[in-house]
Amino acid sequence: HHPFDSLSFKCNGNFGGADASWASLLGALMRNITGLHTLALDLSFNERGSDSLIPALEAALVANPHLTNVTIALEGSNISDVGAAQLGEALHTHVGDTATSLSINVRRNDPGTQPTPTPLTAIGAGKMATSIGRMSHLSSLDLKFGYCTSMTAAGVVSVATGLWPLQPALHSLQLDFGYVALGADSAEPFACLGRLLGGFHQLHTLVLDLDADLDGPGDEAVRALGLHVACLPIVKMVLPGFEGYDNTTDCHCGLAVDQQRKCLTANTNYPNLGSACFECLPQANSTSCQAAML
Repeated sequence: HHPFDSLSFKCNGNFGGADASWASLLGALMRNITGLHTLALDLSFNERGSDSLIPALEAALVANPHLTNVTIALEGSNISDVGAAQLGEALHTHVGDTATSLSINVRRNDPGTQPTPTPLTAIGAGKMATSIGRMSHLSSLDLKFGYCTSMTAAGVVSVATGLWPLQPALHSLQLDFGYVALGADSAEPFACLGRLLGGFHQLHTLVLDLDADLDGPGDEAVRALGLHVACLPIVKMVLPGFEGYDNTTDCHCGLAVDQQRKCLTANTNYPNLGSACFECLPQANSTSCQAAML
């Protein structure tokens, strides 16, 4: 019996392994490590990686059914829709009743970063989010999809709808959709995401990255997002920015926090929306998620 209940394991940075044979060996190793409450596995930036990494990660979950804190990073490791869906199902099946804190990083699984024929799209992201949404004891969730350009705005909608069951109890949420190529016509997807965020009744902290430079959102998209996110306690909101911006009050999602008035406004990139505080309108855009999926 080993004398620890927390394990952090990193094999990232394209070390030449992480192929199917290596993943099989990792799975065999992880099956022998039991009794953990906290597990952090980072297999990012392994260009030889693939969905074959998922069974190794599942082996760790099977061996430790009482995990409460789980962190898994697969950034830039050629994870496809199939792999993302399998990861979500493994999490729900094996630690869905115990995990209270979950962090998943599947950024840069796209053709621009890794020349993969099977990039992560809205389908895999949505299936993973749906499984995570069934993990009834989660109070803290960090999901990173940044730079997965093939997800498009449809991926934002599929993730939002998948996470809907977590609204009553989640306390902390971090969502990274940076550089996901949301497109110019993003009012409905932004409204759908806003409805999800505004409905988190117990949310104390929100970290939101919608850095959508590839095709920035229009005025209506920002308005649709703002009037729902305004329903949250603004003083604990973080909207990550970029160089030259205040990282605590501004972002490429079109929103800004007015610290003096303690409210949410449009940022300076959207002068047509003015500087008035967004009013919380939880019943607005009631059909946005269905419309965005059409």
